[in-house]
Amino acid sequence: PGRTCQELLAILRELGFILFPGVPNTTAVTQETDRNYGPFKTQFRINLEKVVDARIVACESTSLQPWLVGLCVFGGKCPKTTLEIPLSMSAFEKGFSVEACLKAWAKVGAAPLTRACLSDKNVRRELGDADDDSNSLMIGLQQANDNAVALLSRRGYNASHFAAKMKRLPKKTSAVTEPHSKERILLLADAKTHGAMFVATHGDHLTSDDFFMSCEVNRRKKEIAGQGVDYTPEMVPDTSQGVTEGQGRLRRSLAGNPGEGASAAHLREVDR
Repeated sequence: PGRTCQELLAILRELGFILFPGVPNTTAVTQETDRNYGPFKTQFRINLEKVVDARIVACESTSLQPWLVGLCVFGGKCPKTTLEIPLSMSAFEKGFSVEACLKAWAKVGAAPLTRACLSDKNVRRELGDADDDSNSLMIGLQQANDNAVALLSRRGYNASHFAAKMKRLPKKTSAVTEPHSKERILLLADAKTHGAMFVATHGDHLTSDDFFMSCEVNRRKKEIAGQGVDYTPEMVPDTSQGVTEGQGRLRRSLAGNPGEGASAAHLREVDR
C-alpha cells in the first residue's frame, strides 16, 4: 500500500531515493524482514506451549489474553504461575535481535550487498542464466537424456516419451517503448499493475520522469473529462512541464498540511 502514492514518490525523489517495484509473491526470498519471521514464529509457539502448560498445572484459564501474547513475545514472569521466560528466549529477541537482523540481511544479500537471494533454492533456474555449477549440472543432465533417448530409439523403442528438454533462458528483449517518449507515457498511464509497467518499460523505477508524467496524464484526463472534452494523445504534456507541475502541487499540498511533516527546508527542496 502506498507504493504508487504520487506524493510519497515525489518526496522520495526529492530525497534522492529510487524505488523499484518488487517481483510479486517473492517476499519470502527477496525481503529481509520476511526472514526474521520464521525464527520469531517458531519461538512464539515454543513459549506459548510453555505458557499453556504452566496455566493448566496452576488450574488457570488457557484463554489467550492480550498480556499473555506479550509474555510470549517479549518474555517476563507470569504473575499467576511460576513460569518465567527470560528475555533471551523471547520471540522478539529470537526473530529481531541485532544478530538475527544481520543474519537475515546477509541471506538476502542486502548487507553486505551480494544479491545472495538470487542463489536461493526457491529461485527457478534456467539453462544459460549463469556460468556456474548449476548450469554445468543441467547441461550434463540434458546430454545424458539425449544419449539415453537416442540409444533406445536405435534399439527400436519409442523413446520420445522419455525425451526432456531443459528450459533455456530466453534472449533478452528490448522495451516496447523508448524512454521519455509519448508512447511510453501513455502506456504507463494505462498500466494498472507493476507487470503492465514492466511491459511498457522493461524495468524502470517508480521515481522516473516517465512515471510522474503518466500520473500527470491521468490527472489531466480527469480534469478534461469534467469539462466534457475527449482526451487525445496530443494533450500529453512535455516532460519538464509535467514534473514541474507535479512538484508544484506537492508543495501546495504539503504547505496546506504542515502536520504531515512539511518543513520550510523541505518545501525549498521541492521548489528546487
